[in-house]
Amino acid sequence: MSRPRPSVAARWIGAAAATLVWLLAARIAGPCDLYDQAQPKTIGYTTDVVVNDRWILPYSLGVEPATKPPLYNWVAAGPVAAFGFDSTLAHKLPSVLALVGTWALVLLAGWRWPGGAVTLGATAAIMLVAQYPVFKLGYLARPDMLLTLLMAVSWVAATTLMMSRADDAGRRRTLWQVLFWGGIAFGALTKGPAVLTLLVYTPIAARVIAGRWGAVTRVGLWGLPLALVPVAAWLYGVWRVDPVHLREELWFQEIYGRVTGTGREGSREGTVSLLTDGGNVVAYFVVRFLPWSVLAIFGIWDAWRTRRDDHAAWPRGAAIFVIVVIVFFSVSAGKRADYIAPAYPAAALLAAWSWQRRTAGWGRWGPSLLGVAAVTALLTLTVHNERQPVAPAAGFGDELVEFARAANAEIARGPAPVEFLWIGETPVQAVMGFSQAPGKPALDARIGAGRPFWVVAGRKTSDPGDFAAWAHLRRPVRVEPRIRSKELPRTRGWPVQISLFRVEPAAQPQ
Repeated sequence: MSRPRPSVAARWIGAAAATLVWLLAARIAGPCDLYDQAQPKTIGYTTDVVVNDRWILPYSLGVEPATKPPLYNWVAAGPVAAFGFDSTLAHKLPSVLALVGTWALVLLAGWRWPGGAVTLGATAAIMLVAQYPVFKLGYLARPDMLLTLLMAVSWVAATTLMMSRADDAGRRRTLWQVLFWGGIAFGALTKGPAVLTLLVYTPIAARVIAGRWGAVTRVGLWGLPLALVPVAAWLYGVWRVDPVHLREELWFQEIYGRVTGTGREGSREGTVSLLTDGGNVVAYFVVRFLPWSVLAIFGIWDAWRTRRDDHAAWPRGAAIFVIVVIVFFSVSAGKRADYIAPAYPAAALLAAWSWQRRTAGWGRWGPSLLGVAAVTALLTLTVHNERQPVAPAAGFGDELVEFARAANAEIARGPAPVEFLWIGETPVQAVMGFSQAPGKPALDARIGAGRPFWVVAGRKTSDPGDFAAWAHLRRPVRVEPRIRSKELPRTRGWPVQISLFRVEPAAQPQ
C-alpha cells in the first residue's frame, strides 16, 4: 500500500483542519441562533440541571419535563456552570466537541480503507464538514451531533470486529467490543431508539463482511446486558419521578406516536404517511448532503461491484450502514432531516473513496477540484448563516442574549426575587440562569408579601398588554420599568418585547 510523502500528508491534514476551523469560526462568530428549532428546550434542561439538580428528568421553564434522554445536558452542565448561563458556546460545547471528535474519527478511519492513507481520510473529513447538516448540527444545542459521534464509534468498532479473524482474541478485540457497546449505551442516553440501527447493521455486516451470520458474536454479546444497565437505570429513575411522563410522553409521543403517526410528533397525515412519505428520507440525504451525496451513491454502487475480499469490507460496511439508517428512519410516520445525521460519517468516507477511484489519474486536478467544491460549499453556508434566513429579524438571537445579560446586571445592583410572565418559549429565562414556573400565582404571592421583587415580562396580545398596567389592576403596587428589549416580530418564542420591571409596595397615603 503506497503512502504519501510526509509533506504531502501534512498538507492534506492541514486542508482538512482548515475546513474544520472555518466551520467553527463561521458558526461561533456568526449570529446567535439560540431561539432556533428546539434549542430553547435543551438550554432550559441544562439550566435546570445546574440550578435545581434535576439530573434524571430536567425541566424547561420549570414545568416541561424533558422529552429526550439527558446525556447532552449532563455534558453541557459543567461548561455552563463554569462559563455562565449566557454563554452560547457553553450551551453548545457538547456539539462542538462531538463535531471535532467525529472529524478526527473519519480522518483516522480513512487509513483503514482499501488504498487508504492520509489522503482518503482527509478527503472524507473535508466532505464531512463542507455540507449543510454538519455545518448546522456541529454548533447547535441539540443532541444530534453527539449521537452522530457515538454511533460512528460503534459503527467503526463493529466493522473492525467483523473483519477480524474468528479466533482473534486479546485486549484489542475487547477494546473494540467496549467501544461498540459503549457507543450504543451512551447513544441511547443521548437520543434513545436511534441506536437500534446499530443492532440492525451488525448481523447484516456479519453476513456480508465476515461471510456468516454467526460472526455477530464477535461484538461480544456479553456487552448487551451491560449496555442496558445505564439505560434501564435512567428509565427507572424517570419512572420514580414521573411515571405518567414516562408512559405518555417518552413512550407514546416520542416513540410509538412518532412511528405510527398517531402522536403529535408524527405527521399531519397520520399512519398513512408511512407509505406516502417513504421517499422523503432519501430526498433529505440526497439534497442535504450535496454535493457529496452523488459521490456517496456512486460509492455504494462501487462497493457491491468490488470483488468480495478484505478490500471491499470497509466500503460495503459503510454502504450497509448508510442504507440501514435511511431505511430505518423511513419506516416512521414522523420524518425529519436531522434523524439521518448518524449516516454522514460513513457517507463521507464512501464519497471520498468514490472520488479517489474516479480521479486517480487526474494528477493535481483532483485535489484542486475538491478544494474548489469544499470552499464553494463552505462559503455558501457561511453567507447563508450570516443572512439569518430563518430569523424573524436580523440580530434576533443576539438581542435575546444581550437583554438577558443587561437584566442580570441590573438585578445584581438590587438583589431581590425574580419572577417571569408571558415570555413564551423564549430561552431568556434559561439564559438568565433561572428555571422556574412562570405565571400569575407566583406574582400574586410576591405582591401579597409586600416586598420588592423583579419581573421579567413580555407583552400580551390582549389588553392590558403591558405588565405595569396589568399589575396596577390587581393590587396597588409601584412598577418601574428598568430595561426593555428592542421590539422584534412576535413569534411563538418571542412576545414582541421583553422588559425587566422592579415591583415595590405602593406608598401608603398619610
